[in-house]
Amino acid sequence: MGPDEEDNRWPPWLKPASFARELLRSMQITRRFAQERMQYVLLGLYERCSLFSLSELPQGPPCHTGLLASDF
Repeated sequence: MGPDEEDNRWPPWLKPASFARELLRSMQITRRFAQERMQYVLLGLYERCSLFSLSELPQGPPCHTGLLASDF
């Protein structure tokens, strides 16, 4: 059985090439969502911490963001 014959046994959406393409597409969507979410979080941090200079943030009193690890 050649590769073409074997490929025809799969439903169109589950063929290896289609599956790989869909997986890559969903990973790109997830990455884009994560980047947008991180930009939103960083913007919120910037707005809430604007009273402190950047050099004071690591050592100085941290501003409370209300963010939890579960937000990510």
